[in-house]
Amino acid sequence: MVQTLKEIRKLGLPDAAQTHPFAQPTFEVRSPQPSKHGLDKLSQRLRDKWNAKNTNPCPEYQFSLEQRKTLPVMAEDVQKEILEKVNENDVLVVRANTASGKTTQIPQIILDDALSHGKGASCHIAISQPRRISATSVARRVAKERNESLGQSVGYLVRFDSVMPRQRGSLLYCTAGVLLKRLQSHHDVLTTFSHIIIDEVHERSIIIDCTLTLLRDLICERKSQHLPYPKLLLMSATISSRGFAEYLTRPRHGIELKSAEIDIGGSVFPVTTQYLQDFLPALETRRQRDTEFLKLLNPTRKDDPTGAYIRHELDFSTAMTAKGQTSTAHGIDQVSRDEAEQEAANNDEESEALVSDSREESRELPSPIGLIAATIFHVLDQSTTGDILVFLVGWNDIERTAELLEGHPALKRRLDNGKVLRLFKLHSSLTETNDRVFDEIPAGCRRIVLATNIAETSITLPDVEHVIDSGKIRQRFFNEQSGLDTFPARWISKSNRKQREGRAGRVRPGNYYALFTQARAESFEENTPPEITRVDLTEASLDLKASPITNTVREFFQRTPTAPKAEAVEHAFHYLYKLGALTMDECITPLGKLLAKTPVHPSMMRAALLGVLFRCLEPMLIIACLEIDAPIFSSNTGGNKVPASRKFFAGDSESDLIADVNAFRKCEAALRNMDVGALDSLSQEHFISTSTVKYMLKVARQLCDELHHAGLLPAPDPDRSVFATIPPLLNKHADCVPLLKALSMNLYNSDLALRKGRMLQSFTTSSGGKSLISHRGVNFLAKQDESVRKLRRPNDLLSYVTRRQDTETPTTSWLAHTSMVTPLIAAIFCRGLHDQEGQDGTLLLNNWIQMQVRVGHSAFESSTAVKLISEFRKALERFCTLAFTDLDKAAQQAELSRNCGNSDALNTQSHQRADLGPERQHQKQEKQLTSLISQELQEKFVEGVVKVLEADDQALRELFSRNALEAEQRRLQFEADQREREATKLRLQRSM
Repeated sequence: MVQTLKEIRKLGLPDAAQTHPFAQPTFEVRSPQPSKHGLDKLSQRLRDKWNAKNTNPCPEYQFSLEQRKTLPVMAEDVQKEILEKVNENDVLVVRANTASGKTTQIPQIILDDALSHGKGASCHIAISQPRRISATSVARRVAKERNESLGQSVGYLVRFDSVMPRQRGSLLYCTAGVLLKRLQSHHDVLTTFSHIIIDEVHERSIIIDCTLTLLRDLICERKSQHLPYPKLLLMSATISSRGFAEYLTRPRHGIELKSAEIDIGGSVFPVTTQYLQDFLPALETRRQRDTEFLKLLNPTRKDDPTGAYIRHELDFSTAMTAKGQTSTAHGIDQVSRDEAEQEAANNDEESEALVSDSREESRELPSPIGLIAATIFHVLDQSTTGDILVFLVGWNDIERTAELLEGHPALKRRLDNGKVLRLFKLHSSLTETNDRVFDEIPAGCRRIVLATNIAETSITLPDVEHVIDSGKIRQRFFNEQSGLDTFPARWISKSNRKQREGRAGRVRPGNYYALFTQARAESFEENTPPEITRVDLTEASLDLKASPITNTVREFFQRTPTAPKAEAVEHAFHYLYKLGALTMDECITPLGKLLAKTPVHPSMMRAALLGVLFRCLEPMLIIACLEIDAPIFSSNTGGNKVPASRKFFAGDSESDLIADVNAFRKCEAALRNMDVGALDSLSQEHFISTSTVKYMLKVARQLCDELHHAGLLPAPDPDRSVFATIPPLLNKHADCVPLLKALSMNLYNSDLALRKGRMLQSFTTSSGGKSLISHRGVNFLAKQDESVRKLRRPNDLLSYVTRRQDTETPTTSWLAHTSMVTPLIAAIFCRGLHDQEGQDGTLLLNNWIQMQVRVGHSAFESSTAVKLISEFRKALERFCTLAFTDLDKAAQQAELSRNCGNSDALNTQSHQRADLGPERQHQKQEKQLTSLISQELQEKFVEGVVKVLEADDQALRELFSRNALEAEQRRLQFEADQREREATKLRLQRSM
């Protein structure tokens, strides 16, 4: 430790913390503003071009115009009203039914009006969409309607992909997230766009709410200064226009925005709605004559409770009818009490305690996959035309439904043929598959589209005639106490149901099959609660602090359309402070600015960045991708055998996280090598969830993409696992267990726990009370762990990720994802370290743990050791601050290069980089990056940290060995003494 401090000082690490500006300017590319004369000339050219195109339209364009005129929004009186209200107001709220053409036509109406009146150069419209697939597919559709290729008057901008339109007289479709990022970081957005349209505003995502708040504030500010500002349009099929109009016209900066509203009808095509009780008799009839169909409605698989689901729904309908009630207190479908109690009886004590407090949200009936598949067969039998769109909860249901369909002999033949039937999957993580659903298919061929709510709005599947609706949606909820997200499957709202039903009547009469009863539909809430009231605000808070246009996060959230809970805002702030992204006075740090540049959760990106800095990227990527509520070890299949399997992979690390890392490594290698035997062994013998590992691989690729775009990694090879392409330099310390345990101490909601006295199972935390280790964790000491129990002592320190309160005993909590840590690791890597005033040789960890330092070395006194530990800790903090500043500069430089470079230059750069090996590429990047910290300094310091941690770990192991040896000697001595006493007693008896 002393040697490391001396060496890094020689290499330039400052002894005192340096002051670095928290709000460094970001690199921006500003387009030169043309003169009025230049705009007039450009507008004239655009008008001439538009007139020529519309005076003598080509057959393709003429056909497109005729098709567009059939849409309700294209009626002459509707167009006139739209243009008048847009021109006369600051804000226009548009409520237009599904299939009215609002998404594709309203932007074109505004643009074409400007082009025809010689004002095209002053018209540049941004249209935000809720999802990536919406932005790209709508842009392609609009370009096709205008008989153009993308990049002329129509373009799109989504994360990592764009086809930009011409700068003036154009439409830019983008995701809501991209628009919000541009509003936060580019000062000229409000002068670049003449109109900003927010589509599907009813979804009330946190991004949409923050965007509305920012736009209202900025437009009011510019209006008060008599500066130009864009017109704002809000569009949806289901919104309450009055509520949004009232919000946007609230005075701000003494200025009130003028607003108007407009209602537009939808398609004239009727949709026939059938609820479960309406078409169930037809399914029953077929079941009696079709053995394959019988298997669907009476499945033998335990994870497909189709029969139980149908009974549950019909019983609900009967009960509601009898009671005359049509409302539910919760949107979550609960398992019956008997079923829940039976399941709980099969779980161990700890698992029951962990889930009891969240049972209201986590116990839900699994999706009736058999019923879903049976309904698809029913639709295919009852009709000969029209695509089928099926709304499912999530990816797991999509996969299971596809498996059932592809496993049916008759249907498999039709799918394999490809000319009669084709199966598509729509999910937010499947970009390529999503795009394929829009491809042309042979005449007479029908699509079966299995989708989540991604297909609910914006995207157009024109040939859909039949919609099958599971009635469920998976939504995110955040618990401030546990710091965990939950994703329960909830019943949809009435507005969701209306949107889904409308998908069937866009171009012809359609059918809507609800896999729930009418009583259930009547019990739905009117609207889905705004996302801002139920999700983690950490990412949004960091994005806002990275923006130069907000004051405090607390003030901003109070100005949103629906203010979140104060507890949620405070949790986000304290979490970002603990991560090192914000200071106590809410200033953003270099690390915070770096984390704000990525669309992933700050804690995940921080873990990846620490992996880069400390040369252990592979395991830190794995830890970053861990889903706390979706563990690698599946308790569903392993049950009470999971702890033994986890301990097997943990080895002697005493860490759940290390067990997860090692298990992931084994499974990832088997997947990469397509080793079916190894995968079966890992799944059946060690209860590793391959689906969880596959999901983690997707997240890891996203993180590596972010590191690449920040200039910290070579571009990942799309055909190889990201873990196989990490430069060796970045994995130099990948197997250093003490380093991984140390770096993991400040991730997620990690904290320290202290063993209470000689009670081996009991710990105390900063909040007081008694805490117990999860029975499924490697550090739970079962009775058979006698050899380990002997080594445990009072005041052992434990790092944990989650703590959940026991519902039956509120003063008791359960600790999960734990790692035993040494006092030295805790002191150097804890969230806060201070000298204890008035007590020599004592340190205060995290403001509550007193650690007395005793030195077993004659050359050091306790006070000297305390000072040395403190200095090493401060050096670590300074190193990380400077390193994160360097990484932030690298990310800014990478962004500047992307913004400034033309396509030829980028292609040339790509070819040049391809000639370098991954390690040489990374070394080349590092030479460009390092300014505050040299590569030599980084290597020396990281090596020094690793040596200190390994020496500490070795010292602990030697201590344990000595303790074990002494314990064994005491046992042997006790047995010898016992034998001597028995021999003496026997001699006395004989002498008598």
